[in-house]
Amino acid sequence: NFFKDFNESALDRFAQLINSSFNFNDCDIVHFNSLLFYKVACGTKRVFALHENPHEFKQNCGKNSFSKMQKIIHHSNKNNTWFIAPSRFYSNVFKEKFDVAVTTIPHSINLEILKSSDTDKSKLIKDFGLDDNRFTILFPSRLELQQKRPQLALLALKKIEKYLPRTQVVLTGIDEQYRSNISYLKKNYERK
Repeated sequence: NFFKDFNESALDRFAQLINSSFNFNDCDIVHFNSLLFYKVACGTKRVFALHENPHEFKQNCGKNSFSKMQKIIHHSNKNNTWFIAPSRFYSNVFKEKFDVAVTTIPHSINLEILKSSDTDKSKLIKDFGLDDNRFTILFPSRLELQQKRPQLALLALKKIEKYLPRTQVVLTGIDEQYRSNISYLKKNYERK
């Protein structure tokens, strides 16, 4: 495991493995989804999509990993490297942390696919077994407990449920890999 103890040496070894496995010389530009690839393909134009916020990076790579990553980026040649983030908020966070330009490319939701022009609201409520007399709160996200953390939203709702007694919650993103999370969430957060 390269990143059990995150440090620059581990990043170098990982980059060496990746660089020896791929020929990046033929690439016009390389897109990476993790800063763990920061020392990979340094001679090629690179774009880093910053999907992990600093807290998640520390959670995944260790307590001091993000500050170590900051130092590595600060002391590197960034001439052929660009950074993008999914929100203005995180663009500003990473601009401040790395002292680099960060372009915001927001996640988009195609509202057209959410419109049910040929299906009315009452049919959807019936089809999904919802109560038409309750206020429905929808969480459009994958049901992933570490990064998306739907349990925080459910905990917050539990704390204010006396103010919102006639609500129902719909969680989305229940792919096969997240099915086991349903029982955990029901056990710990379902209304009694």
